Amino acid sequence: MRSLRRLLRLPIELRVALAATLAIFVLNMVWAYTQAKWKIDPGTATLCGAIIGLAIIGQQARRGFSNLIRSQRNQSEIDREARLHQVELDQISQLEETGKRLSSLANALWAEVYALHYQINEQWRSNKMFAVVSKEMAKKGIPPTAKSMSFATFDAPVYKANISNLGLLPPGIAADVVLVMTRARGGENRNMEMDRPISHDLAETLHRGFAETLEEWRDDLFHVSKRLGSVIEPTNQDPGPLIDAQKARAAAKKAKGKV
Repeated sequence: MRSLRRLLRLPIELRVALAATLAIFVLNMVWAYTQAKWKIDPGTATLCGAIIGLAIIGQQARRGFSNLIRSQRNQSEIDREARLHQVELDQISQLEETGKRLSSLANALWAEVYALHYQINEQWRSNKMFAVVSKEMAKKGIPPTAKSMSFATFDAPVYKANISNLGLLPPGIAADVVLVMTRARGGENRNMEMDRPISHDLAETLHRGFAETLEEWRDDLFHVSKRLGSVIEPTNQDPGPLIDAQKARAAAKKAKGKV
């Protein structure tokens, strides 16, 4: 039974060739038995054997070429899938690298914005205090003596070093970062010199005006810090464009002034 199953597993062409060979062999035996003096011509036997052998060899060659072509197609498909997979891996790697650079940039800018916000808030307090002092000195009639005034400036080295990388940020956030950080033009104070002592009223006006400017900048920095925070932690809500916040603050001040 096992031999029969093995025989049935052979290709149909081989089974046909085997059956033909056995049939010819049986016929030869029958004829040889019935006709004792009859002999198969050697040339005919050789020709029959050659035909059968060539048929088997041809069939095997055809199957071999078919298997080779199928193997080449499979290998081409495997190579194609491997190339596509490598492209996907490269894209994932590039996205991960871009994500790391974006996170690093957002964290660095947020830290500088936070530090700048603190410095400006402290300077705002100082100018508010100087405005009050100047007003009180004018009320008391104390004569002015100072012929110069100093106004603080601020620097943003991290922002300046990463201007070329701002494209990693979402366009709207990058634009707002530029708006607030370009106002940091240096770290040296600016002095205003006069030929005669500066009146207390003028000093009060200058200090109060500078304080209002710093207040606007401080609030803008706080808004931008929240926008950068939404990049660092996507669960944080983006408060939206800076210009909308500026309009809202202006409207609130206007409404407060009417009350």
